[in-house]
Formats: sequence, structure tokens, C-alpha cells
Amino acid sequence: MSTNSFVSATRLFMRQRNADVDPHSIRERIGAVREEYPELEVGLHLHDSRGLGAACVFAALEMGVRHFDSSIGGLGGCPFARVKNHSAAGNICTEDMVHLCHELGIETGIDLDALIDAAQLAEDIVGRPLMGRVMHSGSLSEYRAAKQ
Repeated sequence: MSTNSFVSATRLFMRQRNADVDPHSIRERIGAVREEYPELEVGLHLHDSRGLGAACVFAALEMGVRHFDSSIGGLGGCPFARVKNHSAAGNICTEDMVHLCHELGIETGIDLDALIDAAQLAEDIVGRPLMGRVMHSGSLSEYRAAKQ
């Protein structure tokens, strides 16, 4: 290996720090990375600590991000991490994010109904309400079909 050899990254996954993100900061951070490293794909790991998870995903989608960490029902996160006596919320809910993508016309290849079923099963298994919104209220396509 020559002294000029190096490993080049193709994707950078960014994570939020202490739930301090909002759509504006997402755009700023992604923009800064893209300006410095335009060849990198950007991915995000977000939590829904302050109810801005979907808005942050939307902002990232507008910036061209297509890779996200998420979990069914928002399971995960860091409940023992405390910020002013509040525990950190779980991860972005996969089913809510997939629903958002489908409503924006972004095809994911994921069967949303099956994903909602999986989230409801996860809720039954853990024995407590999970934070997913679509798993509780249904998708907009389900709502539209019921109105007809």
C-alpha cells in the first residue's frame, strides 16, 4: 500500500445530538456536508423527542437524503438519557416515515399495511403504547378509501 492510499467513504450517517434538531438545522447541517463533500450520500439517525421527527425527515427528503435509521413503533432511543429530567424519545417511527414518503410520491417498496400490522404486534409484545401515529390512526389512503 502506498503512502498516498486512503479509504474513501461513500456515505455519511449523521445523528442528532441531545434532541437538538429542527428542520432548519437539518437543512443547515446537510447543506454544510454537501458543500464540503458533494460526492457523499447523506443518511440520518433521528429521534422524535419534540414532535419534529416527521418535519425533520421532510426537510432531509427535500435536501435529497434517502437513507434513514428508523424503528417500528419508535422502539429504541435512549430512555435513560436525560435532558432537564425528560427522557429521550424513541427513534423515528418507520411506519410514519414510510407513510410520509408515500404521501409525497416517494416509492419505498415497503408494504405500509404490513408495516402497520408489525407495529401493532410490537405494541402488543412490549405491552405498552408505542409512539407511532399511523399505527393508531391509519394511513391517509385508508382514510380516503373509507370516505368513498
